[in-house]
Amino acid sequence: SPSSLEVLSDEIFNRLIVHRLFKFLDDTEKAIVDMRYYKGFTQAKTAAALGISQVQVSRKEKSLLQKLRKYVE
Repeated sequence: SPSSLEVLSDEIFNRLIVHRLFKFLDDTEKAIVDMRYYKGFTQAKTAAALGISQVQVSRKEKSLLQKLRKYVE
């Protein structure tokens, strides 16, 4: 089982990577990442904040994660 320091280190590393990859995202995608992964919003709460449906958030989230994976590989 990883130590709390290892978990924290991974979390910091992941946030740094996402921050550097933000330039590849449009404004809506950036807002989704911020709300979902930094603020801990649910898809429903994110959708309400952005004025879009939860299904749209789900689709955009899946799409942006695929886009970011492409830049990491």
